[in-house]
Amino acid sequence: MRAAAIGSLVLVVLGIALTGTRARPSQAEPAALTISVERPLYEIPSGRLNTWVPIRFSVAGRAGRRIDVWYCRNGHFYRDKLRYSWPPCSSDDSVFGQPTGDDSWVDEFDNAGRYEAFARTSDEISNFATFTVLDECRWTVVRDAQSFGHSEPGMPYHCNHLRNGSLELRGDDGSRLISTGYGNAGRNGYYPNRLSNPDLGFGVADSYDRPAVGSMRLKLGPKLGSFLVHVTTPAGMIATFGRTEFRVSHRRRLTRVHVYSGRVIVTAAFAADLDLGDWVEYHCHQRVSFRCLTRMPRTVVLKRGQSRRIRG
Repeated sequence: MRAAAIGSLVLVVLGIALTGTRARPSQAEPAALTISVERPLYEIPSGRLNTWVPIRFSVAGRAGRRIDVWYCRNGHFYRDKLRYSWPPCSSDDSVFGQPTGDDSWVDEFDNAGRYEAFARTSDEISNFATFTVLDECRWTVVRDAQSFGHSEPGMPYHCNHLRNGSLELRGDDGSRLISTGYGNAGRNGYYPNRLSNPDLGFGVADSYDRPAVGSMRLKLGPKLGSFLVHVTTPAGMIATFGRTEFRVSHRRRLTRVHVYSGRVIVTAAFAADLDLGDWVEYHCHQRVSFRCLTRMPRTVVLKRGQSRRIRG
């Protein structure tokens, strides 16, 4: 009985030892897949035409596997849809990254915003890395009811953008933009260009295969007021610089302009055959001034409290 008990005890101990040996893996498990970004904040440099900022990313724990990388601007990825072929994000503004096959790579960003990034392999999802990109306009979203590409309140917004619904922005310098309908904004639209004031263009009532209708109210602070701002509609063009506030709307071939403060130039000729950048280059000797701009054909100056209609 005693010998049998001792033998049983030995077998139990050996069994535990053998079990422990079988449970030990032959090699260490790979580390969890993680993605990281070099810095939390980046700034797109000022310059002529399109500019962008390079951002370096790194991954760890890939273990030789192929990865896909995705970025969501001004929103967040839906956690239950990360395996979709194109993972959707809440702002409808997501793009795929360009990893080089190494554990570190650089992607270029030309739109301001707050981004969420993640990496995935065939069997693993990484963490989420966030970073912010700013440009010189320093717009921040107050309200965005666009049908596509909508941003959450408080998110940075970029100089160059398309509008397909209601949008309200504020600038660090006190600038405000309230827009309805359809339109676009463009930065550095002229080349070559050596204007004394940088250019910033807005569109009101762009077609986009829809009826040309829309409105915009702009209040320019000292930063955005240093730009040569021009708003184009199907019927004409409104230009200004300095600390100005005005409203432009277009509907049924009729453009309406009202000035709340400052002054603006209104002309009906630009829509057809004139270009603001060319005019300043050749007729104003690259210096922006109201005196020179008023020499454009069919041009009037509107001051505080004044309004104008332009029929296309």
